[in-house]
Amino acid sequence: MKYIENLWLDFKSNVLPADTSDVQIEETRNAFFAGAGSIFKVITEGVSSDGEPTKAELKMMDDIQEEMAAFLEESIRKVGEWQKDKRGQN
Repeated sequence: MKYIENLWLDFKSNVLPADTSDVQIEETRNAFFAGAGSIFKVITEGVSSDGEPTKAELKMMDDIQEEMAAFLEESIRKVGEWQKDKRGQN
């Protein structure tokens, strides 16, 4: 199964405007996969191999979740502003 590709397709269909250029779609996909690879590296290098998560590992996961939630909230706000601006131009 292609987990990241499926997440990308969901992101693309829910976030990118229909008139996004092919170049911008490709560059956004590159950035999406680079981000996924980076977070995968952070998680896999930050987790111990004994199977039980440590307090530090749980804290790391909580911190990542909080950071992603803040980014999502900011992104939703920006998309709303963009849509409002776009409607005002028509």
